[in-house]
Order: sequence, then structure tokens, then C-alpha cells
Amino acid sequence: ALAISEHPDGEWASIGAAWEYQEPLDFATAAWELDGTGEERPRRVAIALLWHQKTTAGFAQKVLKLARTYRVPVVYDGASQSTAVEVEQLRRATPRPVLTLANTNDVRQGATKVMNGLNLGTLVWFREQEGIANAAEVAIKRQIGGAGGFGFGRPKDDTHADITPLEACSLALQYLGDAP
Repeated sequence: ALAISEHPDGEWASIGAAWEYQEPLDFATAAWELDGTGEERPRRVAIALLWHQKTTAGFAQKVLKLARTYRVPVVYDGASQSTAVEVEQLRRATPRPVLTLANTNDVRQGATKVMNGLNLGTLVWFREQEGIANAAEVAIKRQIGGAGGFGFGRPKDDTHADITPLEACSLALQYLGDAP
């Protein structure tokens, strides 16, 4: 899954991805697994920051290129006004990518999946990705609705904080399917 996120003021933009992940096996573990005597491995998923930039200049073109290259839909938060501007450009592209509108429940569930995956050890990302790490350091749990749901948010005293990498990756994770 591929998802996008933009800062409300257009200061930052990110493209995140999520996919099923199987750790490579050593020779002995692979043999036991083939023999049926190996331990069952937990299902894991990976997230990655595919693109991160300051401002939104040229962002729609980068999204379009990745969506066409990997032949995947583009997931976006329908409540984001800044993202709506980029999505409008994507809608005018020929050929147009498949655009998937995420709603508030998707945003909440994606954030929950990130937190659960981190706590359970079922969520991984490969090399140290500074954008995700920085976003995770500043992001807060922002209450959405009255039933305990949450999404990622910026600290009240730092409206310029960049959490777009975490938002994009959590939306991609939500649309991956039955992620753990």
C-alpha cells in the first residue's frame, strides 16, 4: 500500500508504504520449516518512508511517478485540505492513478495499528529512517471522537512539527489489509 500525507500549511509532504514482511531464514531454520518441525513465525509488516520533502512543490508529480511505477493505489486522508490540492492534480493526470479516500476511522485504525505493531514487535522498518524516527519523537496521541480513538498529532506548542512520515506510513499500514 502507498499513502500520502501533507502538513496542514504545506510545510512538509511524505509518501509512505507498507507491505508484508518475512525475515530471511538461515539454512537450518529453512530446513525445519520445510520439514514441518519449525516454529510458526508471527506475521510481520514493514513500513517505509519512500519520499519526504520540505514544501509541496512537485509533490504530486513524485506521487504520480511512484504510483505508476509500482502500480498501486494512492491512499489519502479525505479530511486534509492541503492533501486535497495534490489529489486534485492527481485526478487530472492521464492515466490517472487509482485514488483511495481514507476516512476518520481509517486514520484512527492506522495509528492504532502502528502502536500495536510496535508494542507486539510485529512492525518493522529497515534502515534507520530519520523522517519516521523524528516524527515518532514529536508526535502526540490526538484524541479523535469520544470513544477513545486517536490519531497522530502535532504538539500544541509546535504547529510546524513534521509528523507527515508517521501519518503516511500509518495510512499505508491501514490499507495493507489485515495487518497485525
